[in-house]
Amino acid sequence: MNKNNKGQMAMVGLLIMTFIAIIVGVSLLNGGVYQNIGTLTRMETANNHSFNFPNATTVVLRGQAVSDLVIRNSTNDVVPASNYTVVNREVSTGVIRVTLTNTTAVWFTNKPVNATYTYEPIGYDTNGGNRAVIGLIAIFAALALVVVAMVPILRDNILDIMD
Repeated sequence: MNKNNKGQMAMVGLLIMTFIAIIVGVSLLNGGVYQNIGTLTRMETANNHSFNFPNATTVVLRGQAVSDLVIRNSTNDVVPASNYTVVNREVSTGVIRVTLTNTTAVWFTNKPVNATYTYEPIGYDTNGGNRAVIGLIAIFAALALVVVAMVPILRDNILDIMD
């Protein structure tokens, strides 16, 4: 009877440790890994991002880098790219940003425009290999949680076989 009590206490301890490990693991996956996978791996699109075309100042666009930028004025005419410069991944006060600066377009200055572009969200990983592995890390973390959850069941079955 004494041996049985020790076995039961060991099993209760194992169940409590497993429960805590599962709660912590699910919290980390839910609050960290899975929420940020999209930001780290997927480009976003800005449609009709409205702003006033800059004069001597700059306008900050979304994300850390842009591509396929098309700017249209209020009459839906395309503003030629020769009238502005775009600086991707500019670091300003510790923040990565994209800036658009007017170079020659006097007739567009301070006029409302709409921009459509594809951009890398802040935190986007530019390395394709890293983006591929990020998903695998999340999958293996979830599999590790399944294994932790299965330990008490497997251990209980093994103990039954040994008796």
